[in-house]
Amino acid sequence: MSIDSTLLEDASSSHRIYIGDSIGCLRVAQCDPPSALPKDYAGPSVKPLILPNFKSHSDHAVQRIASGVLGSDVYVVALARKNATIDVVHIANQSLPSTSTAPAPVSELRANIICTIQEPLMKAGIHRFVGLALSKHGVFTITSSGVLRYTPIAVTADHTPPVIEVREAKVLDHLPSPLQHASFYPAFDPTHFCYGGEDIPLSLWHIPTALSEQPTDSVADMSVESFKTEDVSELNSKQRKRKRQLEAKSKARELLWGEVWRAKNLANDNLSLPRRANITCTCILNLRDSTAQDGETGAVDETTFIAVGTKDGLVRVFQPGAGSRRHIREMRVIATGQGAVKTLCASSAALDGRRGGLLFVGDTGCKVYAVDWQSGKVVYGYKDGQVGATLCMVLLPGSVKCSNNEPEALVTVSSDSLVRLQSTVPAALAVPKAGASAEKGEVLWTKMIAPSTSHSVHATPTAVVWDGVLPPALNKRTVNSRENTPEDDDDEQDEVWASMQAVGEKRHNGRNARKNAKPNGNVQDDHVDNDDTEEEDDTDQEHGADPEARSAQIEVGKEQVKRRATHPAQPKRSRN
Repeated sequence: MSIDSTLLEDASSSHRIYIGDSIGCLRVAQCDPPSALPKDYAGPSVKPLILPNFKSHSDHAVQRIASGVLGSDVYVVALARKNATIDVVHIANQSLPSTSTAPAPVSELRANIICTIQEPLMKAGIHRFVGLALSKHGVFTITSSGVLRYTPIAVTADHTPPVIEVREAKVLDHLPSPLQHASFYPAFDPTHFCYGGEDIPLSLWHIPTALSEQPTDSVADMSVESFKTEDVSELNSKQRKRKRQLEAKSKARELLWGEVWRAKNLANDNLSLPRRANITCTCILNLRDSTAQDGETGAVDETTFIAVGTKDGLVRVFQPGAGSRRHIREMRVIATGQGAVKTLCASSAALDGRRGGLLFVGDTGCKVYAVDWQSGKVVYGYKDGQVGATLCMVLLPGSVKCSNNEPEALVTVSSDSLVRLQSTVPAALAVPKAGASAEKGEVLWTKMIAPSTSHSVHATPTAVVWDGVLPPALNKRTVNSRENTPEDDDDEQDEVWASMQAVGEKRHNGRNARKNAKPNGNVQDDHVDNDDTEEEDDTDQEHGADPEARSAQIEVGKEQVKRRATHPAQPKRSRN
């Protein structure tokens, strides 16, 4: 099906992404789905959004980016910068994820910084932002120095631009440090977060509990000292049971207020020396609250999985809700000494058993891998001339109605100043059954975020985020472009298999006839076999593509061969 080039970069049929770069600018681009791209597509245009009264500089480099809706209808993009500030940018004319109206084109977007949040506990140039998320009522940030800050923001959307009020922040400053990465779940309006570092094991927290004040009675209740007594006989059965439970909890976990789960340290090496966690990035694959009535607040169930990437090229998967503090799976993704895991991005269908659990891994070298974390195998890697580390990745969802026909697309930004769109392949197709060919993802286009001219400042994309709006025309166009293709492909495959089967049966029957006839017959029998074979060929040509006639002729040939095989061989006559 031919693709009309005028439909490309249409806001109603393509995904919109926002990109932050190394000089603090905010850029936007429209990414069409892989099925709509022509063969030699050079990539979309990456346009900068002008921020009033903002001057680009390397000190304003974007370290984290997040998008969401403040209040009910104020769409914003948050930029966590190198200079220990967070700019909340209002995007005018941007469609909301909850609406089905046609989105405005990129040319009609207008950006304005509505507030700037300072992080006084962060030293610019020494510390950095390792986590950022938005909610309906504020902004969450986590720094490498171990500071969680929640800044509430009240929005009045009656004015243009909207009037906001930044309220007193809630700070949690006793997290361990230095942290390497933190992840929020879900990405918008999160309820949990996790973090890790080179010397810090993976830890999962419940945000509402962590930001609330710990009651004094709960401190006494959770303390073993409250049941400390020299005479155990003075305690009743419930108190003795409670004491044993508290002793086991305090000895095994020693969790902080709001901390749901913490991974156990790795086992010592062969020299009995402690091993470091070496965590460089984290990714919450799936999270679901526990439904147990006696469970703690914020506890998770067994379907919760978290993946971490390490400095030595490993990916470990944890299952916090299963009661184990050790990882359940460890995968070698990058060869030893060839680099570290830089970033992780999980498929939205991570727990789909038919498609597999895909996890995309970007390293500090020049490669991106697709890993099936359920089986622990690296299913494929992307071949491209990428130079430098993969800094950030985001997945663009496929069609909702045609999820089988339109898979997800992966957008990556790397230190070589390029943005890439890469196709994805489900794990079930990337690791096929015996006899089938494997499919792999490919790089569809690469694009510089800014033209390289003598007057322009060199900029490198550092962070990317999807706007969260599913294009309304994507499903319709996907259906129209795919409705005939699967049937046509199935018909062609059936015809090929039918012809191959017919040829195979013909050759097989001919070989059996000659094999059974030659040992039991003489020269005359061989001539008869040749005549019969010629008659079968003539009969096949007369019947053409009639399968019933061809099958009947084959059966007749088998009966003749069987009849000749029953006659005993005549002994040779002597000349004497």
